[in-house]
Amino acid sequence: VTGREQAERELASLYNATSYLFQGDSVASLGQRIVEAVVEEFDQADCGLLLVDTATKAIQRIARTGKAGIQPLSQLTVDGKGLVPLAIRQQQMLYVADVTQEPHYVPNNERTRSELVIPLKTQHGVIGVLDLQQEKVDAFNERDIRILLAYAERAAAALESMRLYDQINQYALTLEQRVAERTAALQRTTEQ
Repeated sequence: VTGREQAERELASLYNATSYLFQGDSVASLGQRIVEAVVEEFDQADCGLLLVDTATKAIQRIARTGKAGIQPLSQLTVDGKGLVPLAIRQQQMLYVADVTQEPHYVPNNERTRSELVIPLKTQHGVIGVLDLQQEKVDAFNERDIRILLAYAERAAAALESMRLYDQINQYALTLEQRVAERTAALQRTTEQ
């Protein structure tokens, strides 16, 4: 495979994965699309999407998919232990080629050997991470990291937009409810 052919494949994968970013109608569905794109388009074993709740400093697991079927249950906080909280606090990517040699790694699946945590950065800071895990040591190469970083930039922007969209919809529902309550109160007052 020539350098040009590899670059064309990378662009095609990035293009295909980016198309997933326009298929969600909520943060949860968009999150699921994002992790599916990482696994399918970039040939990764397992990918999770976690978002930061800035009010509580909790880290919420939004979506996860992959061949390994990893489903961690432990609760995470920004101030807590583990690679995901560390990547959020440091606001930078963490790649651990062999998790058995990493003191910050908190085991949640005995088969995981490599982990790559990519922060999802926006103009408002880190809103979450992509958490990729593989069952072999040193599973992520330079190409994988380069293309996943590019995709993470696009995914972060799409997630931030979807979060804002969800907030606007929630606000609109709240306003509708208030109008209905006030209309009912006015109706009662008028009837009295």
